[in-house]
Amino acid sequence: MGALFIGLFFMLIGWMVSSRMKSKFKEYSQTHLTKDLTGAEIARLMLTDNGIRDVQVVCVEGQLTDHYNPANKTVNLSHDVYHGRNAAATAVASHECGHAVQHATAYSMLQLRSAMVPIQNISASVLNFIFMAMIFGGFFAQSILPWSTAILIMIVCYGVFALFAVITLPVFFTGKIISRWEGALFLLTYILYATYLVLKAISHSILPSFEMGLLYIALPV
Repeated sequence: MGALFIGLFFMLIGWMVSSRMKSKFKEYSQTHLTKDLTGAEIARLMLTDNGIRDVQVVCVEGQLTDHYNPANKTVNLSHDVYHGRNAAATAVASHECGHAVQHATAYSMLQLRSAMVPIQNISASVLNFIFMAMIFGGFFAQSILPWSTAILIMIVCYGVFALFAVITLPVFFTGKIISRWEGALFLLTYILYATYLVLKAISHSILPSFEMGLLYIALPV
């Protein structure tokens, strides 16, 4: 029963973050600027102003799937951002172009973050596999992958996430100012992770319930 409450707590945090981000984007999508430019036009203008001529601005599917890809030098903007003529589209497009500027100026932390992306993606896939195996495999999965081994793999994967987050923070210092509540949620995530490590080290009686709760963090976050 305790594991259920812990899992629901993690899912609630993930839902809060996702909902808050979408609501803010929707709110500022109603704010129109003096210059009637789309997100794509803003992005190209910013690149030109910084003397960057080898980066393409393209439209990609999905909602808030915007990102800069240093491998093929493309600023990828979601449909609402690419075609949007509002404050939200301008902010997101400018943010992603900021990464292109960092790349062009050989910003060291961005280069390190880019190198970490494949490792972070593999860790996420491994966590999702373990999570699905625990749900659908049940006790059968334990005969293939012992619970103790699965927990050890999860710790390593979350360690990769923590390292990736630490590397990412300086990258966004020049691209985004987070609000107090966002910082609080970010800090809470790592407090919970640190608590888990402590509970495991002392073999506390609540550890099994806490371990089950951590399984739910991969999907919402």
